[in-house]
Amino acid sequence: MKNLLLLAFSIAFCSTLLAQAQPKIRYNQGFLSYKFEIGDKDASQKEVKLHLEKTSPNAAEKYHQSEVAGHRALLCSIIMLGGAVVGIVSKDADVQLYGYSAVVAAGVGTLIFNISRKSKLEKSIDIYNRQFGY
Repeated sequence: MKNLLLLAFSIAFCSTLLAQAQPKIRYNQGFLSYKFEIGDKDASQKEVKLHLEKTSPNAAEKYHQSEVAGHRALLCSIIMLGGAVVGIVSKDADVQLYGYSAVVAAGVGTLIFNISRKSKLEKSIDIYNRQFGY
């Protein structure tokens, strides 16, 4: 009897999960930003983040990792700009070399973090869409 009740509750729980079909998330990469759609509605990045947090914790974690990679890429871009300013303004050859070296190192970091951001964002959307059968 106890097993039948457990089976009935698990079937009811699974049927409620299946009845709550979630909309598909789509994204398009623009020149400087991403454009998201949840179902047929346009959505901002905050809306997508909140939707992922509510419905899919694994996808939300990957999305958060992509945001962190984006912040790191921005930080590397700022360091690159500072190195360029130091390289241009300085009159000492050694200091110019340090500035331009910082530009190269931070440029490589920016490239790596942007690639990481894009791949983690794509993975988070793919995890969500696969979880709900899209």
